[in-house]
Amino acid sequence: MIAKSKKILFIAHEATLSGSSLQLLGLMQWIKSNHPEVILHLLFLNEGIIAEDFKNIADYCFSIHQKQGLISKIKSKFFHFNQIHDDYDVIFGNTIVTLDYLINIKKTQKKAKTLLHFHETVYLSQLFYSNQDDFARKLNQVEQIISVSDYVKEAIMKEYNISEDKISKIYPFLSPQLEIQRPDLGLEKGQEEYIFTAIGNPHLVKGFDLIPQIISKIVKKAPHLQFKILCVGGVENHPMIQTIKNDLKKMSLSAYFHHQPQIKNTDAVYEVTDALLMISREESFSVVTAEALKKGLPVLSFKGSGGPEELLNKNELLTSEYQNLEMYCDKIIDFTNHPEAYYRATENLRKTILNHTDYHLQCEKIFSIIYHL
Repeated sequence: MIAKSKKILFIAHEATLSGSSLQLLGLMQWIKSNHPEVILHLLFLNEGIIAEDFKNIADYCFSIHQKQGLISKIKSKFFHFNQIHDDYDVIFGNTIVTLDYLINIKKTQKKAKTLLHFHETVYLSQLFYSNQDDFARKLNQVEQIISVSDYVKEAIMKEYNISEDKISKIYPFLSPQLEIQRPDLGLEKGQEEYIFTAIGNPHLVKGFDLIPQIISKIVKKAPHLQFKILCVGGVENHPMIQTIKNDLKKMSLSAYFHHQPQIKNTDAVYEVTDALLMISREESFSVVTAEALKKGLPVLSFKGSGGPEELLNKNELLTSEYQNLEMYCDKIIDFTNHPEAYYRATENLRKTILNHTDYHLQCEKIFSIIYHL
């Protein structure tokens, strides 16, 4: 595709290591490399650990201090400016948190088309927007929506009465890891100790509160099994991490848990991992599930979890009944006794994942939508 020059305003609600932030960063990198004639502007609602990576790509950057409700000036690699006055062809909101800004900026950009990348589940939209009628009204004003899974597409069609022709389902891509020095996790993959890994921002939705119970049940069911649960995400003093550690200390099970604060490059994590524990209550997609499958690692999840269940194709071996920890822990133990069955199931899924999460193909799909708006 030969693109005519377009000016795009991307709106990012944060610049963290969340899946949605990394997707936007990867997309902007791809556009800059493959369509350098396209002008990329970026509006931060909040910054974060990868803000500088964004600033090195965008032609211009804005930042909004939400507490003051003011637009302020940021130094970018190229320019300074402190107000939105350009005529944009497309305004691209990354996550539902950007929806209000997307709608309001559109009012001053008459020719601009609007596109929302819907990364969240309906459950999270209900947490962010208490007035769901207002949310549905604003969502219907957006010209095109990209959903990250069939699960999300079907949910927003049903809950918000969005017509199917306005929604394109595009699985998130698996982009190359950021080129930085890998962290020393202090762990090694070996035959004697299994490492089961949970990755994400510590939160009830991610199911991290279940970790002490999972450890306790495994120890009771298989007292001679040597293992650790590696929890990757958040900071050392995060309330959820502190709660997990406190619970395990009281249960005399601290030796079975290891926390690694959030890191930019997770390759080192997957290299020491035997199986991924996808214990989220609900996910719209799950980049970590796709990444683990791509690397041939079994993923153990729950039915009813949304994106992870979709990616696992509802595989009975890899999924447990929703929140059934007895069944879930039995599968973890069964994996240690019969790993070949889990690796076979994983290999079949891996081939499908590679086809549906290719970095260049998925970016081309998204850019095609932007280009044809």
